[in-house]
Amino acid sequence: QYVEIYNDQCTDLLTGEPCEVRRKGGTLAGAVECRIGSLEEGIRLLRAGQVRKRFAATAMNSRSSRAHTVFVLVSRIYMHDGENHLHL
Repeated sequence: QYVEIYNDQCTDLLTGEPCEVRRKGGTLAGAVECRIGSLEEGIRLLRAGQVRKRFAATAMNSRSSRAHTVFVLVSRIYMHDGENHLHL
């Protein structure tokens, strides 16, 4: 999940759709969860979301993000036939 919080509004950066941070537990509701199998796939998702982030000029920086960004990564390790497999 990859979201932006701006002016108390939460937006899924992967879809552009509104989502919600649940107060109890801080979980994200309505944000897309994507399964990735490699670092390259993860970087592609980050770049896709980066395009939707909001930027505005400030006195100190001409391209400043005026929002908070949250990237949620859950990793799982599975044992299969004695080999470790990392799934992100």
